[in-house]
Amino acid sequence: MVEIDRRKAALIAELAISRGEIRRSVRACEDSLDLVSRVRKNVRSNLKFWLPGAVLGGWVVSKLLTLRLGRSPRGPRPFETASASGRSAGWLISLLRVGFDLIRPTILEMTTDWLARKYSSATMPSGTGSASGTGSASAKPAEAERAYTRNGIV
Repeated sequence: MVEIDRRKAALIAELAISRGEIRRSVRACEDSLDLVSRVRKNVRSNLKFWLPGAVLGGWVVSKLLTLRLGRSPRGPRPFETASASGRSAGWLISLLRVGFDLIRPTILEMTTDWLARKYSSATMPSGTGSASGTGSASAKPAEAERAYTRNGIV
């Protein structure tokens, strides 16, 4: 009986060791197949080689595209071919965008003030005891309910 328990314990220990080895080998296999992480590690460790290589690769691709397309990538600039009205419309839109960006805080402040004034009287009707002390604390619940209904809240 004691011998069987020892064998079971030894088999369980051996099984745990082999499971650990299988997990480690699966993880190593997954890491070797993960191309994105391998490339990231390689680029981080060899940045001084990757940057000039990327510049050279971009230059080669641009030359191959010009040979294949049969034309130079340089041509008339967009503003040279645009009509005068199109250019003035572009300037107008640009100025309007800049102007709106400049006055946006003022518009937002005016809107929030207006909304606060509009809804502050609706949330605290007279006779319910507001925080400013204008209402009476001894108002009846029926009057408060009518005030809410009158202000369009309910």
